[in-house]
Amino acid sequence: MPTFDDVDRSYVVAQLEGRMDAPVDLTVSVRRSSPLALVPAPGAEEAARAEQLGRELASLEPRLRLMVTEDGAGDVPVFTVAGRVRFIGVPRMNLFRALLETIRRASTGDHGLAEGWAQALAQLPRPVHAQVFATPT
Repeated sequence: MPTFDDVDRSYVVAQLEGRMDAPVDLTVSVRRSSPLALVPAPGAEEAARAEQLGRELASLEPRLRLMVTEDGAGDVPVFTVAGRVRFIGVPRMNLFRALLETIRRASTGDHGLAEGWAQALAQLPRPVHAQVFATPT
């Protein structure tokens, strides 16, 4: 069963089509359940949902290069954009919009930060790991 209806498909195309400059790698890390298992692996349903979402996104935007892997996969799927930004779990609603924006920005190289912030971050002496947590309301 498709993840997107016609309205969703139109929204994705409107957000990405003509707004991407370069190809972007999207990796979806999922733990698949063996077809021989009597009981599905933990998170198997969410993994299937994540893989389907990744495949549908890639089918709508030719510059999106999808790789589905089990490397490093846990019970929760992980979407990685351009090898740098990770979304843990299947992005829904606002996080889905953030995923599309992250894909677009990775393609154009536009980080979206005010000039002062970009300069300040460039001065950091070592790489920084930042996490943003979001909860549905």
